[in-house]
Amino acid sequence: CTCASGYTGSGQVCTDVDECISGIHTCSSAGGQCTNTPGRYTCSCREGFSGNGRLCADLNECDLRSHDCSALGGVCNNTPGRFTCSCRSGFRGNGRQCTPLVLPSPAIVFRPRTIPPLSDADSDDDLEEEDDELDDSDGESDD
Repeated sequence: CTCASGYTGSGQVCTDVDECISGIHTCSSAGGQCTNTPGRYTCSCREGFSGNGRLCADLNECDLRSHDCSALGGVCNNTPGRFTCSCRSGFRGNGRQCTPLVLPSPAIVFRPRTIPPLSDADSDDDLEEEDDELDDSDGESDD
């Protein structure tokens, strides 16, 4: 008697071979994950990688925008299977939260406008005379 493939023993007593621990699997060495099952094993890609488990490729979370780096001053740096965040120059923080070192000044500064008070020369009588002159400018007389 012999043991079936994936098992070892006398043939009378067989035990499962853990291909993952023994290293006799064909899972990807870059991002692959081996899972032992009775008499066999399966391959999959770890988080941050994509593929069939035998071939795994790094997912670039920065290009895919699947990171959580700060939108204000944050920089995403891709690493195999992961990413790191940092703050760009002029900002401080842990990369997931960045604040400007100096708050930007407003582009437009509003200043209150002072309007001088009306003088005696600007009385209502003067304004009425100006209105009369405008009315007479149409070429018709009031006679």
